Amino acid sequence: MDLPYRVSAVQWSLSPSEYADDEAFFQAVRIRCEHAVQPEGTSLIVFPELSGIWMLLSRLVPGTAEGKFRALFQLARTSPRALLALMFRKGASVLAGDDHPSRWLAPFSACAAEFGVYICPGSTFLKGHDGRVRNTSCLISPEGEVLGYRSKIHLTISEKKLGAVPGDCDTDLEPIETPWGNTGIAICLDGFYDDVIRELDRRKTVLVLQPSANSIDWNSPVSSKEGKIPQHVQWLKTGIGHLIQGRRYIQTAVNPMDATRHPLLKNSGCSSIWRNCSGTLQGPEQLAPDPYGECILSAEINGECQE
Repeated sequence: MDLPYRVSAVQWSLSPSEYADDEAFFQAVRIRCEHAVQPEGTSLIVFPELSGIWMLLSRLVPGTAEGKFRALFQLARTSPRALLALMFRKGASVLAGDDHPSRWLAPFSACAAEFGVYICPGSTFLKGHDGRVRNTSCLISPEGEVLGYRSKIHLTISEKKLGAVPGDCDTDLEPIETPWGNTGIAICLDGFYDDVIRELDRRKTVLVLQPSANSIDWNSPVSSKEGKIPQHVQWLKTGIGHLIQGRRYIQTAVNPMDATRHPLLKNSGCSSIWRNCSGTLQGPEQLAPDPYGECILSAEINGECQE
């Protein structure tokens, strides 16, 4: 196992111009990778869940990139429910066209090769060999090659309404070998389930990546066993940081959040980097200061817990 290594979590808030077309998205990814590798020794960059959703939205309406962009935003501003209904009617299988994997991965693969780092590009809806659609992530090597795809196990109601299907525990919880040890992926909601984290630990995973997109406002009240609590309390007290404590193999969890304020999809959340301290959870080693804006968290992982 190669220690220490440095990981960067990208919390992004894309502007409308950055997902107007493929070239704009390419540049949006590259500039964030350029900032993420600034700390010397960065080996891994992790992006948020559904990083490819903005490309998929362009499939909802016909026309040129500029025309689609204007039509989508007009519909989102005037009737977001109508746009959401259109998404559900079209379904994930229509949105995730055959060219989507290459369009989504191209900027991340190019940046991995340019900067010589591993990159987890977050996730997007992808069709499998069986033609069914899953919320899928992957890990890209410093040569720009995909080392393995992993799909979400526990789906949200919206994902189910879109027609997405869950991943398979046997294949989607298999860690990927990296220089610092086995790296696993638990997409968003998966990081809240003990069965996922327990299985990753059983497979000798040392680093868990949790690309996430949270559509519930970070500071809004949500129901819990204790009554109404702020969303961020539930996230930070019962999520992946809590679940990795005391595990035999898992040392670190990295949770980048999407904070893009699209008229239809308003995500928020503070990205975090957690360590397994084998004791009482005090909080994340790194926590983003603002749930609604951009930031890049970076931490050196040396196998020692920072109390």
